[in-house]
Amino acid sequence: MRGDDAIGPLTLRALAKTCPPEIRLIEIEGEATQLLEAVTGATAAIIIDACRSGSPAGTIHRFDVVKSPIPVNLGAFSSHGFGLAAGLELARSLKQLPRICVVFAVEVIEFNPGAGLTPEVSFCFNELLAAVEGEFERLLLETAS
Repeated sequence: MRGDDAIGPLTLRALAKTCPPEIRLIEIEGEATQLLEAVTGATAAIIIDACRSGSPAGTIHRFDVVKSPIPVNLGAFSSHGFGLAAGLELARSLKQLPRICVVFAVEVIEFNPGAGLTPEVSFCFNELLAAVEGEFERLLLETAS
């Protein structure tokens, strides 16, 4: 990963230490076909990605994409070719979008190979981790009832 773009994989590695066994963590390199394959048949998906929409670095956006698509006025999401928003809309059009699908997109600024997280993105890491863990708790409560 390059710079702040590593926020998703770093969060997954931290989550792997405490993740309930009912939850499967998957790292995807950004291809829409991989995303479609990962969400097909899933009851729920919580997705973490880097984004650049013009908000301050370290801003955490949360979207319930079952209720509505990622807003187009926020600019191009994802540092990857086809993009997260396009991949999710493909899943929606093919009726493969999970019943629960939440995206956490972290505003980033640094994509240089070999660079670490910028201070702004490092600062939001614990908040992101807590937010995703909160989604896990809500998801487990919802599916248990």
